[in-house]
Amino acid sequence: MQPDLNTILGALSLFFWALIIVVTFKYIGLIMRADNEGEGGIFALMTLIKQKKDQIKLNPKLLLALNALIIFGAALLYGDGMITPAISVLSAVEGLNVVAPSFHPYVIGITIIILIALFLLQRQGTHRIGKLFGPIMIMWFVAIVLIAIPPLTRHPEVFLAINPLYGLRLLIHEHIASLFILGLVVLCITGGEALYADMGHFGRKGISVAWLGLVLPALLLNYFGQGAHLLDGTTIIGGNIFFSLVPSYALFPMVVLATMATIVASQALISGAYSLTQQAIGLGVLPRLRILQTNQSVPGQIYIPTVNWILLVGCIFIVLGFRTSVSLAAAYGIAVTGTMAITTIAFYVVARYIWKWELWRAAGLCVPLLLIDLVFVVANSLKIFEGGFVPLLVASCLYWLMSVWQWGKEYRAHVIHEASHLTIRDFLRLYQNKATVVIPRTIVVMSPVLVEKLDDLTPIALQVFLERWRAVPARLVLLTVTKERHPYIASEERFTVYSFSDALQDEQNVISVQVRYGYMEDPDVRTALADLQKQHLLHVSEDPQKWLIITGRERFISTVQGIIPKMRLAFFRLMHANTKSAISYFGDLDADAEVVIVGVNM
Repeated sequence: MQPDLNTILGALSLFFWALIIVVTFKYIGLIMRADNEGEGGIFALMTLIKQKKDQIKLNPKLLLALNALIIFGAALLYGDGMITPAISVLSAVEGLNVVAPSFHPYVIGITIIILIALFLLQRQGTHRIGKLFGPIMIMWFVAIVLIAIPPLTRHPEVFLAINPLYGLRLLIHEHIASLFILGLVVLCITGGEALYADMGHFGRKGISVAWLGLVLPALLLNYFGQGAHLLDGTTIIGGNIFFSLVPSYALFPMVVLATMATIVASQALISGAYSLTQQAIGLGVLPRLRILQTNQSVPGQIYIPTVNWILLVGCIFIVLGFRTSVSLAAAYGIAVTGTMAITTIAFYVVARYIWKWELWRAAGLCVPLLLIDLVFVVANSLKIFEGGFVPLLVASCLYWLMSVWQWGKEYRAHVIHEASHLTIRDFLRLYQNKATVVIPRTIVVMSPVLVEKLDDLTPIALQVFLERWRAVPARLVLLTVTKERHPYIASEERFTVYSFSDALQDEQNVISVQVRYGYMEDPDVRTALADLQKQHLLHVSEDPQKWLIITGRERFISTVQGIIPKMRLAFFRLMHANTKSAISYFGDLDADAEVVIVGVNM
């Protein structure tokens, strides 16, 4: 039965205002202003909240709950990152069924091949993929406007859907049916939640210009064109309204163009997952992973192999499990709307307590947006038993892993802080003790925190060294490696040296060195030590290759009780064992470098 005009107008009105309000107003016009040094995403909000937590006058338990909620929102986005490429590519390839039904047995295989090629391309970087597919995307958006023009000229009355009263009337009179429609409407805003996460890759200006200048008008005209086509009362070829708009002679080229366009559409979620992961590592909710910079001009453009292959495997399993885009659509929406709702809550905290907005302004803006988000969440919750449990399951697993890692890192830091007792001032006094044994060597101790003052605590690795060797080195270098938001650091700007030797009129050489690396550079401690000597920042005659380098490597001894605490510690041990080691992070330290094992009881 063909839908009547009022139903079509109501559904189109929901499409129209979902796009306008949720994407344009919320993400581009508002939330993207809350960035963390150019990076966006829900973790950017979390970083802002952590940096300014002293300004936030909220109950500590509420802040902990908000922290957990943000982590779950990020986990939902990872689930979304698996579903979006799968449904985008699968729906495009299904257009082959419209061209020739004989293609049906090959749709799954072709989809998987395209997904593999898509994830293999990620190593080339966002900028190269953009140069390759940018012209194709322009062709795509022009094409979807052109195919919508004929039905629009026959039924211009569909533009009445701009009136929001039609959408409200549908919601009021159709009740449950309208919720199902809202569950489908969310498909038209897919990728909207990724715009914020992708800010580090493309920048707010680039996203705003592309969305407002091309993407939004093209999408709206095509949606209106699909509504007008329904009013024609013609047969929907293969059950696919979009491809029914395409003239028969252009079907195959359109399928090819749609497939290439979905690669870029999927890119938004994939690159967003990389940005989220990088921020999660910095926040201490994910272990250290290998991160490769793909563009020396844009620090936010990165590639993370581990995340890439996990997403690929997840996409393939999802395609094999659901097999059609219609079935997959049932699983889609919960992750998107959940992330949007949590982002709105976190943004309210930033606006109210960090930007110091008045209550009426923050609540007046965020409450209506949150109500819209929650309506979408309720509508999409109807899909849980039809496949919506998949992104929830993925998100729950990731939430557990991230919360476990965050707990482990925080507890580990607490234990180490409690065990730390030796300040630089105390260490220097050891040289005045005639009973102190001095080793005639230069020892380099890797310090995770920069030591600048006499009252700063020394690294735990140095304390363990003193306890075991019961001696102090003739020359001590506390070395801290930091990454900067510049592609490369000039050699004359690489080092900042803090000397403590003159504090007690002592001739011993005790210094703290900060070594800076750009985001396109890999840390190399051996080379840094040689450069340190060449620049006469440390006057030592011996070969730097013979300096003793000490870094930390923890082992965990547990006395926790209970099933949940033991499981949590077991997972943390497993994740810690598989994280990138400090030794590999600092470059080739050679086999002669001694590693001090710091035992941390947890």
